[in-house]
Amino acid sequence: MDRVPHGSGIDYNWTIDIKHDNLIMNNAWHLLNQNGYYIDHIPFTVTVPLRSPQNFTLTWTHYRQHAYPIRVANSTATLDYIAETIGNWLDESLNS
Repeated sequence: MDRVPHGSGIDYNWTIDIKHDNLIMNNAWHLLNQNGYYIDHIPFTVTVPLRSPQNFTLTWTHYRQHAYPIRVANSTATLDYIAETIGNWLDESLNS
């Protein structure tokens, strides 16, 4: 498998483990304020079944309510973007 996605909001170091026939991948999404400054991050987990990697799941982990008005934290568009990025990486990695 090629390098895991990094950048464009997925800016932290990946931790990767295998548990119960699943690849467990953890990282975090950078949050920006309205002025474009990083203000915090939201950890997320990608669970990839080793027998059917195309059926991976993506969830926010350890999310806490922020004092800032942040729309992205609850946005399905952000989860969709991360899922699309992971899905494309998995497709490229498994088909090469």
